[in-house]
Amino acid sequence: MIISVIDSGFNKKHYNCINKLIIHGEHYSEDLHGTACIKTIDKNMINGTIISISAYNTLKIIDDVTISTAIKKAIEIKSNIITISMGCFSFSENLVDTIISCEQKDIIVLAAQDHLNRVVYPACLKNVYAVDSYKGNRIIYDKSFYVPRITTFLSENENHIQSFSGSSIACAYMAANISNLLVKFQPEKARKFIENYYGVEKEETNV
Repeated sequence: MIISVIDSGFNKKHYNCINKLIIHGEHYSEDLHGTACIKTIDKNMINGTIISISAYNTLKIIDDVTISTAIKKAIEIKSNIITISMGCFSFSENLVDTIISCEQKDIIVLAAQDHLNRVVYPACLKNVYAVDSYKGNRIIYDKSFYVPRITTFLSENENHIQSFSGSSIACAYMAANISNLLVKFQPEKARKFIENYYGVEKEETNV
């Protein structure tokens, strides 16, 4: 199973993956957000490959163009799941068309909701599974995923540990959770299976 993580890149100095990791773009990103998301997946994924794809442009900005480009790269490398924990406020038909292409190829796209409840892309697009965290103990699916609050820690240096939580980490965790299910059940249609699985079991699905 291949999970592509579209985020701020990865920093090899702060975490070593258990699962196979392939890095496209930033290897030593000072922004540890992407590293935290990858650690979350790696710690919860039973077996698979993680692809780190940096969505930053040369100005360290993420927008609809860089996200679209990153998603296209994830499609090219045959990703089964794409997780996007850093959204943008810009919109384009190209982004919509790229997401539609994922749906046609039965690729599951997860995107984190904004923590201030603002409209962000691609989380608000209908072909994307939006993910948010909440104070509960079960994963709930109601067109979007609601995941119990999870915290991931990274050591920046000997004197400082940085914590990451909220919808970004929930989105990463959900990618690992779905990957494990797809490996276990090997469904013919991944998106349909996931919707049926969580739709039926949402009252009984524990983290």
